[in-house]
Amino acid sequence: MCERGHSISFILVHPMQQQLAFAQLDQLWHASSRNTVVILAKGTLMWHCGRIPSLQELDDERALWSTRDPSRADDYAGWAREPATWTQLPPTKLELQTQKDLKTADFALRSLRQFTEDYCQCQHDLMKRTVRAWALLRGLDGVVRANRDENEVMIVRPKSDLILSAATPL
Repeated sequence: MCERGHSISFILVHPMQQQLAFAQLDQLWHASSRNTVVILAKGTLMWHCGRIPSLQELDDERALWSTRDPSRADDYAGWAREPATWTQLPPTKLELQTQKDLKTADFALRSLRQFTEDYCQCQHDLMKRTVRAWALLRGLDGVVRANRDENEVMIVRPKSDLILSAATPL
């Protein structure tokens, strides 16, 4: 359980590997911003393109990655339109906003690519789950400014912490 009482299912096969991954994320956070916490104020807007057409498809068991830059709101629209074998949900662009102040770890533009290669077997989905579990254990609501993107945001409990402002079919 994390400090907020949410269960955290550990996502790496071996406990030592998990400890090493979390230690590496701690080191990245410290090296990039000296463990700076950024508060995303209530009402902060962000956008996400993918296969989530409504608030009902959001859940608190998977993190949601998005951008705070409206000019980049459509950056993943092409990917979202690609045929999907894993879901029949339609591709959609979401406009979301935070429904309360959120505590996030500032990664100060540090890339997670090497971390993904070294600790997540080059699997993007495993990296997302690992970063989510790490943030929850640290009592954080998400991560900002990762992957060399000033406006990248990862929210660990999107259904609880975000409000859907608009959903636009792609």
